[in-house]
Amino acid sequence: MADAPGTIGGMAVGLTNAMLAEKAPEDGHRRNILDCSFRHVGISIVRTAPEGSG
Repeated sequence: MADAPGTIGGMAVGLTNAMLAEKAPEDGHRRNILDCSFRHVGISIVRTAPEGSG
């Protein structure tokens, strides 16, 4: 089930790992995550209805 907390947490960890694995010159997310001058983080979640559900 995609809504299970463990599944959502696993997706978040996978996304973070993907960003940290970025290689230059396509490593903007990694550089931002590791930049100690950043003091805040913004998180956005968008949920949509499955296709064909309405």
